[in-house]
Amino acid sequence: MVQWGVLIVTVEIKDVVVSKELEDAIAREAAAEREKRARILLAQSEELSVDSMVRASEKYCHDPIALQLRSMNMLYEMCMEGKSTMIFVPTTITHSAMPGIIGVEGIRNLIDQGSQPRPTQEELSE
Repeated sequence: MVQWGVLIVTVEIKDVVVSKELEDAIAREAAAEREKRARILLAQSEELSVDSMVRASEKYCHDPIALQLRSMNMLYEMCMEGKSTMIFVPTTITHSAMPGIIGVEGIRNLIDQGSQPRPTQEELSE
């Protein structure tokens, strides 16, 4: 008996036609996944940055000289950019040549000083 037919050994797909809507949906999904990863990395970086700043602030809290040196370094870096004009204003807060970081407590003290009555000219001459 003789068998007739076709024996298929391999099948190869040479071209696939995808609809424009499906292609757009796939592209949007990939873009959304990339955006998600980027946002997660950004949030993790922000968290690391905040943790580092908190540790640094704890060190500066106990070492005013380190805080003053950091302040001077920040001023130096700003001056090196060449886009800023620096004007040093003496303040009564630091009692030094460098302006200090006022902070919330310093602002509160300035407000308290401003709310006290100023001495008159007669009082000053006494």
